[in-house]
Amino acid sequence: MTNMNWDAIGAVGEIVGALAVVVSVLYLAIQVRSQVREAQLQAIHEVSDGFREGIAATFLDPALAELFVLGKDDHALLDDVQRVQFIALMQRNYRVWEDAFYQRREGRLDEPLWRSMERQYSALLHWPGMQWAWSIRRDFFTPDFRRYVDDLEPGPHPL
Repeated sequence: MTNMNWDAIGAVGEIVGALAVVVSVLYLAIQVRSQVREAQLQAIHEVSDGFREGIAATFLDPALAELFVLGKDDHALLDDVQRVQFIALMQRNYRVWEDAFYQRREGRLDEPLWRSMERQYSALLHWPGMQWAWSIRRDFFTPDFRRYVDDLEPGPHPL
């Protein structure tokens, strides 16, 4: 009889132990899911912040806005210093776009935000100055991103 009680207690202990493992695994899964979502939100914030800062820095600064307006249609209108500035300005924007490209590819950037950014950048590619800046700086970017930009159709960009 005593032996049977110990067997029953052992069986109950095994069941409790198994339930504890299941509960621990479920808790861990919830924590991992929460951390993944936090990482996604952080990536969205960082990419959006870079995007906003790039636009604000370009278009809210009168000198940079003028530089953009001069170079967007015909980079030949720019002097040598302005060309360097224009290229640097465009390269900064392409870097933010490249970051977003990889964040999206890794599942850390949601599709609606990505599509919105893609429309904005494809619209910028509409202008010859942007295409020129891309053509001389494209080799500084990763092969996957280069293929993506090269295959993207420029969209309309009314001012």
